[in-house]
Amino acid sequence: MKRLFFVLFIVLFLMTSGCNTMKAIEDDMSSLLEHMEIDSLSSSNSSKNASANQRTANPAPSSNSRENNSFNTAKQSKNEKHSLTIQAFPKESTVKVMNIKSRYYPGMRLAPGKYDILVEYEGHKSYREWVNLEYDIIVKVILKKKAEAYMTKSFDPIDRLNSTEPVETASVEIESDKNSEPPALVETESAGVENKDQIGASDPVQFPSSLSGHYGSVSSLCFSPDGSLLVSGGYDSIVILWKTDDGSVVHHLNHEDRVAAVAFSPDGRIVVSAGSDKAIKLWDVNTGELLKTLTGHTSRIHSVAFDLNGETLVSGGNNELIGWDVATGKIKNLIVGDDKLYPRFGMIKDIAFNPNGKDADGYEFAFSCYQGVALFNPDTKQLLKLDDIATPHSVTYSADGKYITWGARHHHHKNDFFPRFVRVDTKERDTELSGDDELAKSDRVFYTRYMPDGRHLVMLTYNQAVVYDIKAGTVVKKFNGTSETAVTDAALSPDGRILAATAKDLIRIWKIDE
Repeated sequence: MKRLFFVLFIVLFLMTSGCNTMKAIEDDMSSLLEHMEIDSLSSSNSSKNASANQRTANPAPSSNSRENNSFNTAKQSKNEKHSLTIQAFPKESTVKVMNIKSRYYPGMRLAPGKYDILVEYEGHKSYREWVNLEYDIIVKVILKKKAEAYMTKSFDPIDRLNSTEPVETASVEIESDKNSEPPALVETESAGVENKDQIGASDPVQFPSSLSGHYGSVSSLCFSPDGSLLVSGGYDSIVILWKTDDGSVVHHLNHEDRVAAVAFSPDGRIVVSAGSDKAIKLWDVNTGELLKTLTGHTSRIHSVAFDLNGETLVSGGNNELIGWDVATGKIKNLIVGDDKLYPRFGMIKDIAFNPNGKDADGYEFAFSCYQGVALFNPDTKQLLKLDDIATPHSVTYSADGKYITWGARHHHHKNDFFPRFVRVDTKERDTELSGDDELAKSDRVFYTRYMPDGRHLVMLTYNQAVVYDIKAGTVVKKFNGTSETAVTDAALSPDGRILAATAKDLIRIWKIDE
C-alpha cells in the first residue's frame, strides 16, 4: 500500500510540474522507498529471530512431545531392576518369593516393589517377611529351633560404599522348644591335675556344647559379672545375649557394622559393642534398648573395658586409646601413639584394669600394644611401657593385683606356652614364672585369664585352648575341637566353670571341671 500511494503521488506531481524537476523528485522518492523497504525487512527478521530464540529457551508443549516423554519414562521404569539375594541358614532351607510366578534364584533381578519372602526348613520355624526392593539388597535369614529367627538386610557391597543409610534389621520371636534336651558337652582331655577343685567347681551346669545364632564369624565374647549371661559380637553386625543356664537367646542387637569387641558394665546393666564403624554403642541389658552412641575414634575399635565402678569406659583402636565418661559420653583421656609423649601402640587388642583400682605409682589400667604392654596413669597422663619382643594380644591382672600377665609366645604345634609375669610393685619381670624360647611363635596367644584359684591360667591360640599351671609352667588341661583358623577370642565365666570360645560362626562351650 505504501508503494502504491507513493506512485500515485509521483504521477500527480509530474502532471503539475516540469519534467526535470519531477525526474529529481522521482529519484529521491525511489531512494526513500528503498530505504523504507530495507528497514522493514530488517525489522521483520529481528522479530523472527527473537521469536525463534524464545521458542528455544521455552519450548511450547505439544501432544507429540508429551507422549514421547511419557513413553520414555514408562520404558525406563519398566527396565529398572534390582538384585535380590536371600542367604538362608541352614543353607539347605527352601526359599520362595510368594508374589511372583518365577522360581527364586540368588541374585535374581526384579522390578522395584515389595516382595513376600518365605524361608522354610524341616524341624525349624519358618520365617516370612515382606521386603521393599528399592536397591540391590542381600537378605540374611537364620532359622532357629529354640530361640529366634532374624533377618538382616544390607546393601549390595558396591552400593553400600556410596550410601549413608544404616543397615536395617527386623526380628521375629519364635517359641522355645522346651521339650528338647540340650546336646551333650564336648569331651575334653586332662592331665596332671590331682584335684579338680583347684580348677573349677563340680556343680552340674546345664549348658549346650555350642551356640548357633550368628551368620558371620564370632569375634568377641564376655560373661556378665554374675555369670548369668554371655554376650557375643560378630562380623554379621549382630550382638547376641545368651542365658548361661540353657543357652537361650535374650536379645538380638543390631550394631549395623562389624563388631570386634563387647563388654559388660560391672553392675551388669549395660553391655557395649564396638567395631569397624569407629563407634561404641551402649545397650540396656534388660530391654535391649540403645542408650547412647560414643564417637571419637579415627579408626576401627578392637577392645573395650569398664573400670571397677563403671564410671569410665576405655576403648582401644589403631594407635589410639580413649577414656570415656560413661554418664556424659564425653572424652576424659585421649592417648595417641607416635607423638612426643607416647610411643607407637599399633592395634590395641586388650585392656585390663587393676583390681585394686590403682597401683602404688597411680597406674590404673594396662593395655596390649606393639612389642609390649603399656600402663597408664590417668591423673598424670604418664605412660609406662613394659617391653616384649612379641606383640601381645591379651593382658590380665591377677586377682590380688600383684601380677600383670600376658600370653606372648608358644610353640605352634606343641603344648608349650611361655606367658609373661611382671610384678606390679617393681614393674620387673618375674624370671622364675616367665619363660621364653627362641623357636616359639609370637602374636598367637589371643586370650589369657586367671582362674579363680590364682594358680592357673586359661590361654587360647588359633588351634588350642588350654589350662596352664603357673608354678609348674606346663599345660595341665586342653580342650579339643577348636577351629584351626578362627579361634580368636574366649571368655571365662566369673566362677571359672565355663569356657566359651569363638569358632567361626559358632560359640564352643566347655565345662572346665570335666
